[in-house]
Amino acid sequence: MSKGPITLGVEQGLAQTSPLNASEFADVVVEVENHQSDTVVTEVDPASLQSSLPLIVASQHEEKEVTLIELEPPDTGKALRESVRSDDQTTGFWRVLRVAFFPLWFPIQVVVQATVVCVLWVWNLLRLVFFAFIMMPGFLSSLYFYLFSRQIQKGIKYGDASRNRLDVYRPKTAPSDSEKFPVLIFVTGGAWVLGHRAWGMFFGQRLIRAGIVVVSLDYRNFPFARNMENICTDVNTGISWVLRNLEDFQGDPGQVFLMGQSAGGMLTALTMLRQAERIANTTEHDTQTPALGSTPGTWDPRSLKGYIGVSGVYDCEAEKRYLKEERWIYNRVFSLMCRVNSRDATTELSPLHVLQHVAMSTDGKLPQFLPRAALIMHGGLDRAVPFTIAESFHRGLEEAGVSSELKLYFKGHTEPMLQDSYKNYDKLIEDLARFIKDDPTMTFTYLNILPQRLLQIASWISPF
Repeated sequence: MSKGPITLGVEQGLAQTSPLNASEFADVVVEVENHQSDTVVTEVDPASLQSSLPLIVASQHEEKEVTLIELEPPDTGKALRESVRSDDQTTGFWRVLRVAFFPLWFPIQVVVQATVVCVLWVWNLLRLVFFAFIMMPGFLSSLYFYLFSRQIQKGIKYGDASRNRLDVYRPKTAPSDSEKFPVLIFVTGGAWVLGHRAWGMFFGQRLIRAGIVVVSLDYRNFPFARNMENICTDVNTGISWVLRNLEDFQGDPGQVFLMGQSAGGMLTALTMLRQAERIANTTEHDTQTPALGSTPGTWDPRSLKGYIGVSGVYDCEAEKRYLKEERWIYNRVFSLMCRVNSRDATTELSPLHVLQHVAMSTDGKLPQFLPRAALIMHGGLDRAVPFTIAESFHRGLEEAGVSSELKLYFKGHTEPMLQDSYKNYDKLIEDLARFIKDDPTMTFTYLNILPQRLLQIASWISPF
């Protein structure tokens, strides 16, 4: 008897056959065809087979006594050849066409795909131009505020790398005022390639009216940062600096919040979870926990009162699949960003997967190393980051035992930061301010710069 897969048949009656060694094969399936009834398939445990012992196989009408015998393997090649021959007869005409036009098929396919992509990019570029034109009065107003307002301290250096700088937005106070304000550490988005601390002016200009200090971090973008790991290093360094220097801008150490928008949501969530993992590992092996935040790049998430994510990319794998279907050129750039040391690190860079890993490694103690509450905010009309990613991250936080609240809005991707800055009413900014101030009844003053109908048109035409 040969080793490996064998073909088994059955011989009815009590005819004797050479014995089968059950150790030579596994998971045998005996197929018995009774020409006078239906086919019966019986699963046989190899350990139960004994040499030359007959098996009783049940059919629909009676029981048959059969013995296993080894058969010659069927000529599958013959059947395949016959199938191909038959197929050739029915599809010969189309096969000739395929052979004749094959040299032209690939270049035609490339040209068609390139044409479609170019048309889509031109269309989205035109939409972006019209969007910027409609929003220009509001942009100019915010730019004037950013350049000339005395409530902003710009370009404060927090690290040694290029673009390791931040801006601080402070509420209006008297020079002698000793009042402490809640602090929001803000990391902007920009698809990891366009982020700049100046984008913080849209949130900063509104939140300082509510008595909140906003610190907007800058970081190196791709490709200058080379990969996501270096961008995360910048974010860690910036957060650490802010936690050590809160008193310089009247910040209240007991009311510090971390917020990330879009790509910044991914960066803040990822760095926060990594710091929590580091602290958990430290306290597990050392009862004397070292002072955190004393050196650049290390900080304690327990120093935060809350975490806020706005339109964040919390699952890089899901975002990559979405981009592959919707925007396949940028998907290739995103894949390059997620490579660390010449390997694909998409999973390691996904906050959702890191959350699940850290929750398991800490035996359900993860909430002890994170802020007390999380607020996840996302637009249901988001065309850049699907809202299902926010839902998954919110569920992951809850399953890990973290107090999390999910709020979905009738908005696109850019509305929370751009269009909403100029509205006469915005539910999202009110929810954000009330979460930070811990005051569900507080009132909010709006800039109300652009007509509301114009903002609706801008939201409709926005490519994001």
